[in-house]
Amino acid sequence: MQSFALRKDRTFAVSDPNAKDPIEARISDVLWQWRFAALAVRDRIVVDAELASLLEFWFPFEQIALTRRLGTWCDGIPILRLQDINRTAFVMAGVGYFPNEFSPFELEFHYNKRRDRLTSRIVLRFGISNHEGGLKTFACSTSPEQVLAHSPRQVRDWGVAVELTPQST
Repeated sequence: MQSFALRKDRTFAVSDPNAKDPIEARISDVLWQWRFAALAVRDRIVVDAELASLLEFWFPFEQIALTRRLGTWCDGIPILRLQDINRTAFVMAGVGYFPNEFSPFELEFHYNKRRDRLTSRIVLRFGISNHEGGLKTFACSTSPEQVLAHSPRQVRDWGVAVELTPQST
C-alpha cells in the first residue's frame, strides 16, 4: 500500500465569500513574478513555485454545476503553459488528470491593477464538449501533448466555459 503525506503548506480554497483565498493570492504572486522576470528564467519560476500544484488544489469545480455533478477534481497537471493577455491578465493553458482521464483546460486570471493579489474575474474553460451535455475526455494512454494539441479553439467546443467574479459585499 502506498501512503501519501499531506503537504502542510497547502491551504484549500476558503468557502467563506468574505475571506481572501490564500491559494488565489499565491497563484497571483507567481503570475506577477513570471510577468516581470526575464524570459530565460520564466519557466524556472513556474517550476520552483509549484504553480501546477497550486492550481491542482485551487480548481473551483464545486462552484460549477456540471463538474460538481460529475464529481470532478484534479489529480495532477503534467503540462502548464503561461501567456500574457495584456498588462493585467494572464492565460494558463494545460492538461490535467481529472480524476481518471486527461483533459485540457484554460484559465484566464484578470486583475484590476498590476500586482493585485486577488482577481477581478477568472475565466475557466475545461474539457471538450461532446455537444450532448457531457464531457469528452482522453484515455490515460494518450499523451498530454496530444491532448493539449486537440484543445478546443472555439468557446462552444469546451465542455465547461464559465466566468467567475468576486461576490459583492
